[in-house]
Amino acid sequence: HAVARRHPVWAGLALAAAADAKPWAAAFVVLIFALPRRQWLTALGMFAGGVAVAWLPFLAADPRTLSSVARFTIPNNPSSALRVLGVMTPRTPWWDRSAQLALGVAAGCLAVRRGRWQAVVLVAVAARIMLDPGVYAYYTAGAVLGTIVVDLVLTKWRFPWVTAVTAFLLYLARMTHKLVPFDLHQLGVLRLLFAIGVPLLVLGMPGWWIARRRGRHARAGDQVTIISPVHPAVLAPASAGYHAGHELR
Repeated sequence: HAVARRHPVWAGLALAAAADAKPWAAAFVVLIFALPRRQWLTALGMFAGGVAVAWLPFLAADPRTLSSVARFTIPNNPSSALRVLGVMTPRTPWWDRSAQLALGVAAGCLAVRRGRWQAVVLVAVAARIMLDPGVYAYYTAGAVLGTIVVDLVLTKWRFPWVTAVTAFLLYLARMTHKLVPFDLHQLGVLRLLFAIGVPLLVLGMPGWWIARRRGRHARAGDQVTIISPVHPAVLAPASAGYHAGHELR
């Protein structure tokens, strides 16, 4: 919301709060680049400041905090997508956390580059699910939240297909385990299908599938302000069905 409204201070602080709560959410920081270029430094400064304020007390109390975070590992679950990719180590590989962050940032940059910045949360969480040894339920909640944002503000389908596909792959397969006997490896395959397939669907969908949000109260010939999170505001004549005085974001 802060990015859509071009509020760099609130956008930076919100992203900092996300990273403070879960460090891997730092991949969401690429949302800043959906703001106008002149606001990037402000948003990045607020992000860095928000992270520093939260973490400096811990670093001051114990300088080993960062090294402890880097060494933290969890078991490599047999139903994880990481296992399907062939990583069979019993616990988190040493390279895994940095690879998750790098992949999430790269996918988010691609989403912003393609003008689909609303999908940043989705693609970053998908990167997390693909490379994480854990299968915790809150990973799935983050993925579904990302797809809901995409279905509400990016696509123009009446039925939320992206969310429905994600819910099936990540939720229903587990909930119907007694009726449909998926084994642990197959559950990992479903997670991998989500992590690769859904972001590719969203980032690769043709332009005519993308919703073009318009004001509801403009008249033909009126001048309306068309605002993009990436490009400067421009004035354009309203077509039929538009109403004057509404900003289009």
